[in-house]
Formats: sequence, structure tokens, C-alpha cells
Amino acid sequence: MDFIEFERVAAAAVPTGLGFRAAATFTDLTPPMGTWTAGWGPGLLPRKGLRLVSRLFGRVLVLDDGQGQRVALITVDLHAGSRYLAERIALLTAADGFDIGRVVLVGAHNHAGPGNLYATPYYDAFTTSFPWVSGFHRELADDLAARLADAVSRAANRLEPARVGWGVCSVWGWTANRSLPAALNNFAGQSEAEMRARLSATFGAPPEVNELERLAVDPRVQVLAATRPDGTPIGAFSTFAGHDSILAREHGALGGDWFGVAQQTAESLLAARHGVRPVFGLGAGSIGDVDPRPPEMGLNELIVQRQRSLSDNLLLVRDHGARLGAAMVEAFERAATATPLEKLTVRFVEATIAEETVPTENGPAKLPRDARIGASTLAGSELGPGFLSEGLRDHDFANAGDPHWPKIDDDLGMRVIKPVLANLNYQPKALPLRVVSLGEVAIVGLPGEPTTWLSHKLSELVKQRGPHAQVIVAGTCGDYAGYLTTEREYELQHYEGASTLWGRYTERWLQQALERMLVKPPVAPSGKARFVVEKFNGTRRRTLAAHRAIYPTPPAPKSAPHVQRLGSKLKFSGGFTWAPSAAISVFEWGDWVRLEDGGQALPIEPHVLLDELAETLWWSVELTEWQALAGRTVTVVLNHPDGVGRFQVQVPR
Repeated sequence: MDFIEFERVAAAAVPTGLGFRAAATFTDLTPPMGTWTAGWGPGLLPRKGLRLVSRLFGRVLVLDDGQGQRVALITVDLHAGSRYLAERIALLTAADGFDIGRVVLVGAHNHAGPGNLYATPYYDAFTTSFPWVSGFHRELADDLAARLADAVSRAANRLEPARVGWGVCSVWGWTANRSLPAALNNFAGQSEAEMRARLSATFGAPPEVNELERLAVDPRVQVLAATRPDGTPIGAFSTFAGHDSILAREHGALGGDWFGVAQQTAESLLAARHGVRPVFGLGAGSIGDVDPRPPEMGLNELIVQRQRSLSDNLLLVRDHGARLGAAMVEAFERAATATPLEKLTVRFVEATIAEETVPTENGPAKLPRDARIGASTLAGSELGPGFLSEGLRDHDFANAGDPHWPKIDDDLGMRVIKPVLANLNYQPKALPLRVVSLGEVAIVGLPGEPTTWLSHKLSELVKQRGPHAQVIVAGTCGDYAGYLTTEREYELQHYEGASTLWGRYTERWLQQALERMLVKPPVAPSGKARFVVEKFNGTRRRTLAAHRAIYPTPPAPKSAPHVQRLGSKLKFSGGFTWAPSAAISVFEWGDWVRLEDGGQALPIEPHVLLDELAETLWWSVELTEWQALAGRTVTVVLNHPDGVGRFQVQVPR
């Protein structure tokens, strides 16, 4: 194991008396082609991003209350907002008034993004493609952190007068609870009718929604919207409950999945309405037991549609993302006319969880000394099933004194992954927690995947202990420590409960830690950031500068671009030899493939397929509005380190 440690830097003082201000920026986070993707766990086949279906972005909304407080609300199209990324961003933006407490980094929980970014040995192995690859990819993590820090600094330097409001819109019927028996165990002893009535009342379900798996979800997209005094949009921060994992692991794709589509949709719709394109960030909410599921579609049909072909899969991604994006816009418009939220308070703690004492009905109880997973972790989720079953647990009440009980880990399947389990010894013993209060709205940042009912209970607690009328739960925020379930859900040891690292008292510990946070005045973070990491054993690539030092003149592509009509669209495509050791990011150098008409760039979105065996990068771009170009000649410009050229191509009539 290696050790990484650096001193935290105190945030520089920020100016006061300038009134409430805000700014929003974004940055490209698209990783290298061939990157190992995150979130699907160990597997017999390696999983790499060999197709690029959309870019990955980081979106930043900086808020400054004019009274000495500011915060960066960052959403990323990544599996999680890891502690390493958050700490590096804070270090690089200290001069702009930020520290680790003021950096709220929320992942979309995107499984079609890069892995090996956690700086914890267990998740740097378990979430990617063990036994094919493991370890912390520090070069990639530092690159992504630098891009995000630059975006935060740019936003901090362009703050302008603004108002911020809270808005909400519910999206019913597009998600489903994937762990229904565990979720309903929260209401043990109640009839099905009573459970249905309680869930309907809690989340405000309309009468036509009556299936329990559709009711046991948080359907709300909650939005903090920043607008200028004239009402034009600046940017937004939002969360939604639903795994960002419609893209099937079998397709080896890199992209933002349906959360990426939702963000792009919301930004485009608001730009059309207001003439100004905002930066609209979307992060994970109460995602722990919720998966996307289109209306009228059963689980089996969904799985078949996802796996049938990449084209079918992308249609699901598009439809799901477009529906959520429309709801985000509706919530934004409500927020834009809501009562302004002005006073900002930021609370951050690194609370010890190992061996902490919590109250129970039978007296004080201690949490475990070490993190563990249960056998049912290897059952996987409904969209990524593994090779064991859910509900594998210890039925012997004589073992109830163990705070991990009824979790079991003595199983043949667990022995297969024993090398990974040993890495749990290095799991951090403390978890970062955040509460950002903006007027009567609180953002609660949790470092994992909270389930629906756990988030609801924590939200009610935050409302009771502070001046908060609304609570936005942000999951995979500031770190990743697996799942976070209620005690009742944990009892059944389904996939989510078995993946709750710190045992059955995790819910009680979270309640206690949040209560302590809310009654104490905020304290600026200090000390050191420390990480234990395993060396990365995956593919490393040269930087662009190093590559061009070896190959100062990039070769010409294999062939001239080809153009064809695809229904209402026009597709340009081609390929060139790819140097496997080169390129930090496909899009590090801007749009390396573009179309020009008379020197003016045409609006396109590149798609890329990497053939590692043939060492060839195949690219394509599509034009939707092309009829006015029929019969004319356009220029295809390639400016990639592995292929450069300008080609004149005639548009068909």
C-alpha cells in the first residue's frame, strides 16, 4: 500500500457587503478511451469504455451570501464524489475562499464513467473490474480535480448579483423500488393497504400510482435555482432519486447516461425560453434502493431492452433523461419565483464511525471496529445481478451481540474475492458529513447511497432540529462508503443491507452525528488529508505533451471521411490509427473533430468507438439540421494527436 497525505489550507477570507451573488460554470471530464468503468463490481469479463456515446461534465454553482460565507455546489457525471477529489479541489481553490467544508461534491452515480478514483483500496478494486484491474489512478484523479478546481475558481471570479430559490417537481412512474421486501420491512406489522396509504401520504402520490414498488420511492427532483435580478437563469443545483445506470455494462460505453441527458435537456429548454443557457447540475439523491423503470415496463422487459443493442439502450437513456430534464425545468421555474433564500451556513464534520456508541432500546451499543460486507453483496442489483442470492444471513440469535449481525461473510463466493475483502482493513474509520443551510432549505450530504426511507427519516430529523422546511438529500457526496440503510432494511440482508459497511446501527449513528452537527456552531476544517491507496495496475497513458515530444507530427487518418444519410440525419464518419499509450482525455484538446461551412463551425456531437485489437479509433458525427447544406461542400477538420487532416466532403442532395 502507498500513503498520500497533504496539509489542508485555510480558506481565504471572502469580501462582505456585496449582497447575495452567484455564478455557474462547467468543465469537460471525459476520460480516456479504454478507461475502466465504475460501479458494476467484480466480474469474469473486463469492462472498459470502448464506445463514447456522450461527454462527461462537471457542473459548478457557487453561492456567496455577502456575509462572509460561500459554497461550491458541484455535480459530476462520475460514480461518486470521492473524498480525494473533494480534498484536492479544496486545496486548489483555497485562495478563492473554499475549504473542504465549502466544497460539496456530488456524484451522479454514473456507471458509465471512470473508476479507480476513490483513494480507498476496497472500492478502487471492487467497483471496477477486479481481478482485471485495481488500485487508485492518481494521474486521472489529479487531472479531473484540476479541471473541477479551475471551474470553481472561474465561477468565484465571475460572481454577480443573484437570487436563489427552491423548487420541486415530482416524477411518478419512471422509477421503482428495487428492494421492496427490505423497504416494506420498515412498516412491519402493517397491512399492505396501510403501507400503501403511508407511502402515498409521505411522498404525495397521485391516485393512479398504487403499485408498492412505484410508491416506495422519492419522486421529487428538488432544485436550487440561481437567477439574475431580471429573472434570466444563471445556474442550478438539483438531486433526484434513481440509479444513473440505464446504460448496460455489456455495451462498454462512456457517457453521462440518463442524468447526462436530463442536464442537457434542462439547459436547452431553459435556453430556448430565456435566451440564456444556464449551467444545470444534477446529482444523486436517495438512490440506494431505486432504479429507473419506464412506465408500463416490467423489470424483465427493461433488462432485455437495455441489453439488446446499444441503439435500443440509448433510446431508453434518451427517453428517461428527457422526461427528467423536463421536470427539472418545471422545478427551476417554480424556484425562480419562490421566496429568495439568503443566509448561508455550512457545516462539515469528519465523524468517527468505528466503535462509536449509539443509544438503542436495550441500552448503549457499539458500532463495529472494522468495515465488512455480507455475502448478499455478491447478489448484485436487479440491473447488475451477481452470482449469489439476496437474503443470505445469520439466523442464530446467539450472535446478535455482533454489531454486523445478521450479516454473514463465510461463503464460497466470498472466498473467491478474499483479496478484495482484505482491503476493507484500510477503509476510513470516519465519514465526512455535510449540512448546507440556505435560508429554510438544507442540503444534507451523505457519503454513500442512502435508501428512500433512511433519507426520509434523516430529513425529518433535520427539519425538527433546525429552521429547515425543506431538505435536499445528496448521495455519494464527498466520499463513497457503499450503501446506507435503515436498521429494518439491514435486517433482511438484501444487496443494499449486505453492502452497508458499518453494520445494523448505521442509521442510529447517522442520526446521532447529524444531531450533534446541528446543535454546534460551524467549525472550519483543519489538519491533514490522509489516504491509504493501492498502486494502480491498469493502463497508464502519456500526457499530450509527452506524446507530441515523441511524435511531433501526427499521421494522417486511414482514409477520407465518409458521409451518408440516416433518415432525417446526416452522418460523417472515419477512423485513424490509435496510439494505445497516448491521450489523457478524448476531448482534452477541444473538439478534435468538427465540421465547418465557410469557416463557421456546425453544431455536432462526436461519437467514438475504440478497437483496441486493431488499434483504431473510429469516429462519427451527426447533423440534424442539414437540408440547407444539400449539394454544398463542407470541411471535416481532424486535430487529434493520432490523426490530423482537413477534408472537403460534398453533402448529398
